Amino acid sequence: MIWLFITLPLVSIFPYDFPEDLPATAYNNPSLFYLRRDWKNRWKPMQLEVHIEPRNLMIRGVIPLIFLLVLIGLVMAFNAAFLQPPVKAADGTLDLRDWSFEQRSRAKLSGDWAFYPKQFLAPEELTATGVNSAPLWLPLPGVWSDIYQGGLPIPATGYASLALRLKLPETGRYILKIPPLTNSYRLWINGEAMVQNPTMESLRPDHRQQSSTRYIRFTAESPDVLLLFHLSNYQHRVGGMWEPLYLAPADNLFSLKTRPVLIDTLIGAGLMLSAVFALFLAYKRNSQALFFLALFAFFMALRCVTVDERILFQVFRIYDWQWQQRIEHLILYASLPFMGLYLWRKAPFTFPAWLVQVSASVMVCLMLIVLLTDAAVFSHTPLIFHIIGMIYAFLALGLALDRVMEKKRGGKQFLCGALFLILAGLNDIFYVNTLIDSANMLHIGALGFILCQLALPRNLSSQQPIVRIDRPRATGVEKAFCNPYLDLDRADLIASALRDALITWETRTGKDKIELAEASGQWSITNDCGSLKTRTFDKYLRAATVPARPRIGNVLRTLQFVMALPGLSSDEQQLLEAATETIRDANELDN
Repeated sequence: MIWLFITLPLVSIFPYDFPEDLPATAYNNPSLFYLRRDWKNRWKPMQLEVHIEPRNLMIRGVIPLIFLLVLIGLVMAFNAAFLQPPVKAADGTLDLRDWSFEQRSRAKLSGDWAFYPKQFLAPEELTATGVNSAPLWLPLPGVWSDIYQGGLPIPATGYASLALRLKLPETGRYILKIPPLTNSYRLWINGEAMVQNPTMESLRPDHRQQSSTRYIRFTAESPDVLLLFHLSNYQHRVGGMWEPLYLAPADNLFSLKTRPVLIDTLIGAGLMLSAVFALFLAYKRNSQALFFLALFAFFMALRCVTVDERILFQVFRIYDWQWQQRIEHLILYASLPFMGLYLWRKAPFTFPAWLVQVSASVMVCLMLIVLLTDAAVFSHTPLIFHIIGMIYAFLALGLALDRVMEKKRGGKQFLCGALFLILAGLNDIFYVNTLIDSANMLHIGALGFILCQLALPRNLSSQQPIVRIDRPRATGVEKAFCNPYLDLDRADLIASALRDALITWETRTGKDKIELAEASGQWSITNDCGSLKTRTFDKYLRAATVPARPRIGNVLRTLQFVMALPGLSSDEQQLLEAATETIRDANELDN
């Protein structure tokens, strides 16, 4: 099984297929690789030569892993040092008597709240007993499934009461900001019902919850204020509050509502403008990579307005909590395939096609789960997204470090953008799992990443592989056993050979087909409204458009030019030699 997981990625990127009629020895000796012998579909075993590249293993394997662990530590340390509120609740009491709302416009109601599991405490009972008699304390923002009672964790589904005693600096009018909670809730302030929800009494799991941000105004006639929440969770994987509550004076609505909305609007507008600009550059440069980057920016712009202040839901009046969660998950999952496609076009050697295809297929499956199930089920799916995201982060760090250490153009910009996105992604992973008290920042990191990518060169894949798999050089009659071009017609033969040469050129030089056409001198380059194009070369790259009387000389000289590149592996050299000889033989037969 271990051998299977190690060799499966290698087989996926190797240019040959395993047949259905392999000899029995193929399944008993995994170190043998079988190639097509001739047009009769017979097969011949051949030993692979596996070489570990120590330098590349260090730069693209060990160092990125260490780097990733350091970034995780930085996120945790930054949260502990700078994002924690100066005052936190202890034993159900939050002392704000020394708090200055003039210097700090709002106070975060975080810390240990009084927690009463499996009971709806009446406001009169809480007033009589006080918060000090609570059986448990729940740190907020947080979830109650992390709390143990009687040696067992409290079930995620269920109901409970949460209470907090506030000691305010003065009496007067205040505003309490309550974000869209994943749990149904009711609220009393000093015994007065502020949010009523009669359907909670039935404790129905199928109750459809309406959700939006609430701004509760109340008058504090004394500095002591008592908050009481009834929470009911039958629709999510966890129960509790993992988004913070805020308190501010009544005349400071700007800090609670207007300013956060303005910030989200500006970031969303920046992402949307980046998407439009990337689309313009994609059209101008005829670049598929920039097209995929534009789509990624578009989905990040949508995410920006569906989290935190949830501007999109307010504009379109989408108040059903289940659909809010569905849309938020769908946008997040839809963004990853386009990110993968962008990285594949930029660095196909680091982000191979099979990785992008697998991750895109997984995201499609997750989106189907989101559409077909309730939040109690699909709220477990982000873990899979996080795992795939960490794989991409590891590979991107390896690519960026390799480019920087080789002092290649675009390495520093790519590293800077990758750090923006990875740090923001790590923050969101820890935040949604209630490991840190922060906020959603993925869209902010995405904006920094996209802006850095717009200045990158066309191709980034100039690095060598960590593991190089070579075939022994075939000579004489043995070349027939290793030639994948033997059973192709002339058009397929020419198109396949030139595509292989182009892949080798991009891998070894980091340059694109326009630069290959210019460097080889075999293909004309036209300027179409400021965009460079290789129309003739493009025709030869597709079997359907290869001319009836192809320029064999241009094809052979292009292959010979690529074969002369320094640093080709024996596998690449042999493949191009086989293509050259096969085209020559086919041309002689036709003549």
